Amino acid sequence: MNPAIYKKLPYDVKRDLAPISRVSSQPSILVVHPSFPAKSIKEFVALARTRPAIFNFGSPGFGTAGHLAAELLWQKVGASLVHVPFKGIGPALNALLGDQITIYLSSLASALPHVVQRRLRPYAVSTAKRAGPLPKLPTLMEQGIDFEYGPWYGLFAPAKTPKEIVDKLNKATIAALSFPELLHLFEGQGLEATPSSPQEFVAYIASETKKWGAAAKTANISMQ
Repeated sequence: MNPAIYKKLPYDVKRDLAPISRVSSQPSILVVHPSFPAKSIKEFVALARTRPAIFNFGSPGFGTAGHLAAELLWQKVGASLVHVPFKGIGPALNALLGDQITIYLSSLASALPHVVQRRLRPYAVSTAKRAGPLPKLPTLMEQGIDFEYGPWYGLFAPAKTPKEIVDKLNKATIAALSFPELLHLFEGQGLEATPSSPQEFVAYIASETKKWGAAAKTANISMQ
Protein backbone atom coordinates (compact mmCIF):
# COMPACT_ATOMS: atom_id res chain seq x y z
CA MET A 1 0.00 0.00 0.00
CA ASN A 2 2.82 2.42 0.79
CA PRO A 3 3.83 3.06 -2.86
CA ALA A 4 0.28 4.31 -3.46
CA ILE A 5 0.48 6.77 -0.56
CA TYR A 6 4.07 8.02 -0.29
CA LYS A 7 6.09 9.72 -3.00
CA LYS A 8 9.40 8.81 -1.39
CA LEU A 9 10.13 5.53 0.41
CA PRO A 10 13.49 4.39 1.80
CA TYR A 11 13.04 0.99 0.17
CA ASP A 12 11.67 -0.71 -2.92
CA VAL A 13 10.06 -4.11 -2.42
CA LYS A 14 11.05 -5.43 -5.85
CA ARG A 15 14.62 -4.15 -5.62
CA ASP A 16 15.49 -4.65 -1.95
CA LEU A 17 13.65 -7.78 -0.80
CA ALA A 18 13.58 -11.46 -1.69
CA PRO A 19 10.15 -12.95 -0.90
CA ILE A 20 10.35 -16.29 0.93
CA SER A 21 6.73 -17.21 1.69
CA ARG A 22 3.44 -15.81 2.79
CA VAL A 23 2.79 -16.83 6.38
CA SER A 24 -0.76 -15.90 7.32
CA SER A 25 -3.70 -13.61 6.78
CA GLN A 26 -6.01 -12.16 9.38
CA PRO A 27 -9.61 -11.09 8.86
CA SER A 28 -10.94 -7.69 9.71
CA ILE A 29 -14.46 -7.24 11.00
CA LEU A 30 -16.99 -4.56 10.10
CA VAL A 31 -18.64 -3.25 13.28
CA VAL A 32 -21.12 -0.58 14.35
CA HIS A 33 -22.51 0.63 17.66
CA PRO A 34 -25.44 -1.56 18.84
CA SER A 35 -27.76 1.47 18.77
CA PHE A 36 -27.36 1.94 14.99
CA PRO A 37 -30.69 1.15 13.28
CA ALA A 38 -29.33 -0.99 10.42
CA LYS A 39 -29.15 -4.59 11.61
CA SER A 40 -27.13 -5.96 8.67
CA ILE A 41 -24.61 -4.80 6.10
CA LYS A 42 -27.31 -4.87 3.42
CA GLU A 43 -29.50 -2.55 5.50
CA PHE A 44 -26.52 -0.31 6.17
CA VAL A 45 -25.60 0.00 2.49
CA ALA A 46 -29.21 0.73 1.52
CA LEU A 47 -29.38 3.46 4.17
CA ALA A 48 -25.99 4.95 3.26
CA ARG A 49 -26.90 5.14 -0.43
CA THR A 50 -29.94 7.27 0.36
CA ARG A 51 -27.96 9.60 2.63
CA PRO A 52 -24.59 10.30 0.95
CA ALA A 53 -21.87 11.90 3.10
CA ILE A 54 -24.08 11.77 6.20
CA PHE A 55 -22.47 8.74 7.86
CA ASN A 56 -18.79 8.41 8.61
CA PHE A 57 -16.21 5.70 9.10
CA GLY A 58 -13.15 5.59 11.32
CA SER A 59 -9.64 4.42 10.49
CA PRO A 60 -6.34 4.07 12.39
CA GLY A 61 -5.00 6.97 10.32
CA PHE A 62 -4.82 8.50 6.87
CA GLY A 63 -3.27 6.16 4.33
CA THR A 64 -3.30 3.14 6.63
CA ALA A 65 -4.43 -0.29 5.49
CA GLY A 66 -7.72 0.17 7.33
CA HIS A 67 -8.33 3.47 5.56
CA LEU A 68 -7.64 2.13 2.07
CA ALA A 69 -9.63 -1.06 2.66
CA ALA A 70 -12.68 0.86 3.85
CA GLU A 71 -12.45 3.26 0.91
CA LEU A 72 -12.37 0.29 -1.46
CA LEU A 73 -15.40 -1.23 0.26
CA TRP A 74 -17.47 1.93 -0.12
CA GLN A 75 -16.43 2.09 -3.78
CA LYS A 76 -17.64 -1.47 -4.24
CA VAL A 77 -21.08 -0.86 -2.72
CA GLY A 78 -21.60 2.62 -4.16
CA ALA A 79 -21.85 4.45 -0.84
CA SER A 80 -20.31 7.80 0.13
CA LEU A 81 -19.06 8.06 3.71
CA VAL A 82 -16.90 10.66 5.42
CA HIS A 83 -13.48 9.50 6.58
CA VAL A 84 -12.50 10.20 10.20
CA PRO A 85 -8.82 9.31 10.83
CA PHE A 86 -7.56 8.50 14.32
CA LYS A 87 -4.11 7.92 15.79
CA GLY A 88 -4.34 4.14 15.93
CA ILE A 89 -6.81 1.29 16.32
CA GLY A 90 -7.52 1.95 20.02
CA PRO A 91 -8.75 5.54 19.61
CA ALA A 92 -10.91 4.55 16.62
CA LEU A 93 -12.53 1.70 18.54
CA ASN A 94 -13.11 3.94 21.56
CA ALA A 95 -14.86 6.46 19.32
CA LEU A 96 -17.14 3.74 17.98
CA LEU A 97 -17.84 2.41 21.48
CA GLY A 98 -18.78 5.95 22.44
CA ASP A 99 -21.12 6.20 19.42
CA GLN A 100 -19.05 9.05 18.00
CA ILE A 101 -18.51 7.47 14.56
CA THR A 102 -20.82 5.34 12.45
CA ILE A 103 -18.84 2.30 11.35
CA TYR A 104 -15.34 0.86 11.55
CA LEU A 105 -13.41 -1.89 9.77
CA SER A 106 -11.40 -3.23 12.70
CA SER A 107 -8.84 -5.94 13.13
CA LEU A 108 -10.57 -9.05 14.46
CA ALA A 109 -8.38 -9.36 17.54
CA SER A 110 -9.11 -5.77 18.61
CA ALA A 111 -12.88 -5.85 18.12
CA LEU A 112 -13.55 -9.43 19.23
CA PRO A 113 -13.84 -8.80 23.01
CA HIS A 114 -16.36 -6.00 22.39
CA VAL A 115 -18.36 -8.17 20.00
CA VAL A 116 -18.46 -11.04 22.50
CA GLN A 117 -19.67 -8.60 25.19
CA ARG A 118 -22.22 -7.18 22.73
CA ARG A 119 -20.78 -3.71 23.02
CA LEU A 120 -20.40 -3.71 19.23
CA ARG A 121 -22.57 -5.24 16.51
CA PRO A 122 -20.67 -7.16 13.83
CA TYR A 123 -21.84 -7.01 10.24
CA ALA A 124 -19.36 -9.23 8.43
CA VAL A 125 -15.87 -10.65 8.15
CA SER A 126 -13.67 -9.14 5.44
CA THR A 127 -11.84 -12.27 4.29
CA ALA A 128 -13.03 -14.90 1.82
CA LYS A 129 -13.43 -17.42 4.66
CA ARG A 130 -15.19 -17.05 7.98
CA ALA A 131 -13.13 -16.38 11.09
CA GLY A 132 -12.51 -19.22 13.54
CA PRO A 133 -13.49 -17.25 16.68
CA LEU A 134 -16.78 -16.14 15.05
CA PRO A 135 -17.90 -19.09 12.90
CA LYS A 136 -21.51 -17.87 12.60
CA LEU A 137 -20.58 -14.44 11.27
CA PRO A 138 -20.80 -14.46 7.44
CA THR A 139 -18.26 -12.89 5.13
CA LEU A 140 -19.03 -9.88 2.96
CA MET A 141 -18.85 -12.15 -0.08
CA GLU A 142 -21.49 -14.44 1.41
CA GLN A 143 -23.73 -11.39 1.72
CA GLY A 144 -23.38 -10.49 -1.94
CA ILE A 145 -20.56 -7.93 -1.75
CA ASP A 146 -17.56 -8.63 -3.98
CA PHE A 147 -14.93 -7.57 -1.47
CA GLU A 148 -12.02 -9.38 0.18
CA TYR A 149 -9.45 -7.90 2.51
CA GLY A 150 -7.12 -9.48 5.02
CA PRO A 151 -3.94 -7.98 6.41
CA TRP A 152 -1.25 -10.51 5.63
CA TYR A 153 2.15 -11.46 6.98
CA GLY A 154 5.11 -12.87 5.10
CA LEU A 155 8.80 -13.61 5.33
CA PHE A 156 11.45 -11.78 3.29
CA ALA A 157 15.23 -11.83 3.04
CA PRO A 158 17.62 -9.22 1.61
CA ALA A 159 17.46 -9.07 -2.18
CA LYS A 160 20.83 -10.70 -2.87
CA THR A 161 20.25 -13.74 -0.65
CA PRO A 162 21.31 -16.87 -2.62
CA LYS A 163 18.45 -18.85 -4.12
CA GLU A 164 19.41 -22.01 -2.23
CA ILE A 165 19.06 -20.13 1.07
CA VAL A 166 15.67 -18.71 0.07
CA ASP A 167 14.50 -22.18 -0.96
CA LYS A 168 15.73 -23.68 2.31
CA LEU A 169 13.91 -21.03 4.33
CA ASN A 170 10.78 -21.53 2.24
CA LYS A 171 10.81 -25.27 2.89
CA ALA A 172 11.24 -24.72 6.63
CA THR A 173 8.44 -22.13 6.69
CA ILE A 174 5.99 -24.41 4.91
CA ALA A 175 6.83 -27.22 7.34
CA ALA A 176 6.33 -24.96 10.36
CA LEU A 177 2.96 -23.79 9.08
CA SER A 178 1.67 -27.37 9.29
CA PHE A 179 2.41 -27.78 13.03
CA PRO A 180 -0.87 -28.39 14.94
CA GLU A 181 0.33 -26.28 17.87
CA LEU A 182 0.95 -23.29 15.63
CA LEU A 183 -2.32 -23.71 13.76
CA HIS A 184 -4.19 -23.83 17.08
CA LEU A 185 -2.50 -20.59 18.13
CA PHE A 186 -3.39 -19.02 14.78
CA GLU A 187 -7.03 -20.08 15.09
CA GLY A 188 -7.40 -18.28 18.41
CA GLN A 189 -6.32 -15.04 16.73
CA GLY A 190 -8.45 -15.58 13.64
CA LEU A 191 -5.33 -16.17 11.54
CA GLU A 192 -5.21 -18.49 8.54
CA ALA A 193 -1.94 -20.11 7.52
CA THR A 194 -1.09 -19.21 3.91
CA PRO A 195 2.17 -20.95 2.91
CA SER A 196 3.37 -20.29 -0.62
CA SER A 197 6.34 -20.71 -2.91
CA PRO A 198 8.60 -17.67 -3.43
CA GLN A 199 7.22 -17.34 -6.96
CA GLU A 200 3.61 -17.39 -5.74
CA PHE A 201 4.49 -14.77 -3.13
CA VAL A 202 6.02 -12.50 -5.78
CA ALA A 203 2.83 -12.74 -7.87
CA TYR A 204 0.67 -12.05 -4.81
CA ILE A 205 2.66 -8.94 -3.90
CA ALA A 206 2.29 -7.67 -7.48
CA SER A 207 -1.49 -8.19 -7.41
CA GLU A 208 -1.78 -6.45 -4.02
CA THR A 209 0.28 -3.49 -5.23
CA LYS A 210 -1.97 -3.09 -8.26
CA LYS A 211 -5.17 -3.52 -6.22
CA TRP A 212 -4.38 -0.92 -3.58
CA GLY A 213 -2.81 1.53 -6.01
CA ALA A 214 -6.07 1.57 -7.94
CA ALA A 215 -8.08 1.92 -4.72
CA ALA A 216 -6.05 4.95 -3.61
CA LYS A 217 -6.43 6.59 -7.02
CA THR A 218 -10.19 6.05 -7.15
CA ALA A 219 -10.58 7.41 -3.62
CA ASN A 220 -8.58 10.52 -4.62
CA ILE A 221 -6.01 9.94 -1.90
CA SER A 222 -3.17 12.29 -2.80
CA MET A 223 0.40 11.09 -2.33
CA GLN A 224 2.19 12.40 0.73
